[in-house]
Amino acid sequence: MRNKKSRRIAPSSAYIGSGNKTSVFSRKARKPFQDMAEIYKNEAIKIKGNHEKKLFEKLSEEDKKLIRERIIRNKIKEKWRFLVILIISSFMTILIVTAIVILLKIYF
Repeated sequence: MRNKKSRRIAPSSAYIGSGNKTSVFSRKARKPFQDMAEIYKNEAIKIKGNHEKKLFEKLSEEDKKLIRERIIRNKIKEKWRFLVILIISSFMTILIVTAIVILLKIYF
């Protein structure tokens, strides 16, 4: 008998839409905003330095506002970068598919 419940289910028990990979349905859920503390800490270190223990509490209101604005700007840049990459890759895919279709029409 097992005392500890297992997170794994038998792959043959049901189709769950992930290809029945145990790595997908046995992983733990990620906590929302778990990386925000690290992001704020890194930005505070850039402003104040690494020598203080509770960096964010010892910052002035202006510094806190500056950190928030920097984080927001960085997140917006990341979203735009992702969007540009998505558009370019979509465009390249369409070009490749049309080139293949044209080549097939020419040869066949």
